[in-house]
Amino acid sequence: MVSTTRPQSSQIPPTSKKEREVNLKNTAAWENIQTDKPAAKPVPAKGPGASGGKDGAAGSLWSEFQSREQQMKARKQQHEEEKVRKEKEREEEKRRKEEEAARRQAEERRRQEEADADRLEVDRLKEAERVELQRETKRVMKEQEYLDRHGRKPILPSLGLVLKDDEESNEEELEDEEEEGAL
Repeated sequence: MVSTTRPQSSQIPPTSKKEREVNLKNTAAWENIQTDKPAAKPVPAKGPGASGGKDGAAGSLWSEFQSREQQMKARKQQHEEEKVRKEKEREEEKRRKEEEAARRQAEERRRQEEADADRLEVDRLKEAERVELQRETKRVMKEQEYLDRHGRKPILPSLGLVLKDDEESNEEELEDEEEEGAL
């Protein structure tokens, strides 16, 4: 009986030239790894082959691994620091915008209060003028009434003003309405 899962012969096939080149390339790669000195300071090896004895190739690989590990940690730390810095910048920008908005609102509120105060002042001045005009009118009317009673020349006509009584103005309005109705 013949098994199909195992090779029938125990002979190893001869290696081709191409496979030998690959082995030579791999050997050159191993030599480069062993002779290359990393940019970072190598950390004392703490792994298999770290004794530096007859297994020196494994020690240099371990050093290379640790060096690359440190570089990756440094990059990661820089990346984290960059993220933190950007987050702080965003928070600072947000805070500046909020302060600017608050300042604008305060300025707008101050302008509105000034405008309201100006309107109140104008209204107060108009009311004061109206009250003063009423006082002056009453004073002039009292003088006119006094002069009328005592037979002196009235002041209003000399000022170009005419004093109308309510009864006279009602009669004139009725006459005007009758004239309009006749037309």
